Amino acid sequence: IVYHWEVGTDSQNYFLPFFKLAPVQCTSIGWPDTTGMSTIDYFISSDLIETDESDNHYTEKLVKFKKLPFNINNPSSKISENKIKTLEHFGLDKDKNLYLCCQNIRKIQPDFDILVSEILNKDRNGIIVFVKNGAKNISELLKLRIRVKYPEIYSRIIFLEELKYDEYLSLLTHAKVILDTLYFGGANTSYEAFAMNAPIVTLPWTHERGRYTLGCYKQMGIDGLVANSFEEYIDLAVKTANDKDFRDNIVKQISENNHKLFNDKEVIQEYIDFFESVARNV
Repeated sequence: IVYHWEVGTDSQNYFLPFFKLAPVQCTSIGWPDTTGMSTIDYFISSDLIETDESDNHYTEKLVKFKKLPFNINNPSSKISENKIKTLEHFGLDKDKNLYLCCQNIRKIQPDFDILVSEILNKDRNGIIVFVKNGAKNISELLKLRIRVKYPEIYSRIIFLEELKYDEYLSLLTHAKVILDTLYFGGANTSYEAFAMNAPIVTLPWTHERGRYTLGCYKQMGIDGLVANSFEEYIDLAVKTANDKDFRDNIVKQISENNHKLFNDKEVIQEYIDFFESVARNV
């Protein structure tokens, strides 16, 4: 068996599967989409993020684990409470409601601009913070797009320079709410936010790449902030930022259940069982 962590993010990992170096080849969530290759036999995913239509989304045979197919150490262990940076460290006003979108800016599709605009129109005390992409032009194009489309709220949108990891974890603790992107949402970033007890509002899409935050909420066993429409997404974000009791309840549920996302021995056993079963059938 060859397990390809990701296929298609560079020329080497794209062409390698075509050589069929083992009788069985599989891939998974390293790149959250079908490869479209006849030489990849299986795509490993989870019941928690797939839908009844998901078999039609893959050329590979879809394998759905009971748990999310991650085994991740809890990143909160990498920062102690007395090392958390203040909002002043980031040049942000502590009296504002901080909405944070920590996704790679390449994921921010124009429909997400609508959510940004409506959230800031409903919450006059709100600011939305993005973290710049390493490729400067990517950030500048997004800034230009928002400035042209929504000049009235542009001054309340802040782009921070790339952060060190301890700064990034610190910033998560200060966010009133994390904004999950549309169509291609958070995975690692969702785990990191939940590790720091930060609530995330999400609008799941039809395909796996837009359903990881939903899967995290399911694995934690809480309803969370899962919207069914643009309008509900906006309302949930604004309510979380402004209704202290509502937010405190969500944060409490996350803090009591986020351990279910980390150091998951059960999913390791699911991988073992899957690999052994396909090996026996070669």
